[in-house]
Amino acid sequence: MKSLSNEFKVGLTVIIATAVLILGIIWGKDIRIQINKYEIQVEFDKIGGMIAGDPVTVNGVKEGKVEKIQWRDRRVLCTLRLNDHVQLYKDATFTVVSAELLAGMKVEIDPGQSSETLNMAKQPFQGTYGGRIVDVGLVIGDLAKDIQVLTLKLDSTATMTNALLREGQLQQELKTSLQNINRLTEQLSGTPAQFQETLNLAHQLLT
Repeated sequence: MKSLSNEFKVGLTVIIATAVLILGIIWGKDIRIQINKYEIQVEFDKIGGMIAGDPVTVNGVKEGKVEKIQWRDRRVLCTLRLNDHVQLYKDATFTVVSAELLAGMKVEIDPGQSSETLNMAKQPFQGTYGGRIVDVGLVIGDLAKDIQVLTLKLDSTATMTNALLREGQLQQELKTSLQNINRLTEQLSGTPAQFQETLNLAHQLLT
């Protein structure tokens, strides 16, 4: 009887340890034991390195994962697996965005505001690529380079202008230009009178 009691304790310990191990694996891999799920297909131009298994969130709440990724003509076809209680509507949107600050992607779904539910017969739905935080950093880096080049050009222009002002060349050129404009204006001011004299002479010849 004592031997059976020890065997029972050993067996119970093994069962408990196995159960704890399985639960730990499920928790560590974020596996949800839930049978009621459904799949939808969404097309994207690009997905920024997203892979199968990446999360799918609805209004920021994790409600599924990317089940499969494959090529469809020149676009990327993604199969998303969602929890059954997630209800999508006619104006729902699907966007690939960064899941974390430095790495990882996800599909963010806005379920929509329409009163009509999403017609599943119209799959695949069309999604958009919202970009990665890394992409934003690259754009900012390129913009900073452009600003630096522009600053150097402005500095060069300012230096040249100051040099011309110091030498008096710019003032002289402006003065000459103004004198030419005044001279041209004076010449044009006599043109109407001369034109009128020409018309009068022509009229006399004709009569």
